[in-house]
Amino acid sequence: MDIIIKEDGYNLIEILVVVGIMMAIIVIAGSMSSKFAARRSVDNMTRNISSTLQLAKLNSLRQGVEYRAVLASCGQLDNTDPDCPVCDTYNDYNLGDDTITITIERGDSNRGSANWCVASSQTRRVQQGMTLDLADIPETDPLRLNFNPNGSLVDETGAILAQQIDIGVEPTTDAKIKRCGGITVTPIGRIAIVEGNWDGTNCKPIGDN
Repeated sequence: MDIIIKEDGYNLIEILVVVGIMMAIIVIAGSMSSKFAARRSVDNMTRNISSTLQLAKLNSLRQGVEYRAVLASCGQLDNTDPDCPVCDTYNDYNLGDDTITITIERGDSNRGSANWCVASSQTRRVQQGMTLDLADIPETDPLRLNFNPNGSLVDETGAILAQQIDIGVEPTTDAKIKRCGGITVTPIGRIAIVEGNWDGTNCKPIGDN
């Protein structure tokens, strides 16, 4: 009587095929994870800037004096009056910087404040391949957005601005990131955000054709 012995297992070709498939899955998963992280970073940056501007506006409404969001870090802080630290010099955000600092300051009046006290400061990382477009903000020193107690966006004299302000969170020209965002502040103080995809020129909101 013949005895037949069966051996289960995989040959070398089958093993190589399985390994190849696994490597392809890992590469695809890594690419998707990277894109998701980039998208989340851009969206977080957009929302964080919007939230900080909302904070300045709400503080002004609650306390009855002007508040401003300064898009710069404080280079030299004067603590002579502990109840009113004053920033003597600012380091404005420049295109290409890997962080942005927004300093919240409290005015001494409800219109045309002459003195500003530093209330808080937040620094956020700007993802590599992204930049902030601040071109629509009126040229001031430091670069800032002022809110008065009725919630309006005003200039240094307390007069309501004539146009809305747009802040863009955009990919650099050589970046592979397609995600983008934007913050719009109207003269009456309405703050809105856009989260979308970059078409090479504009941030196209998600859902738009």
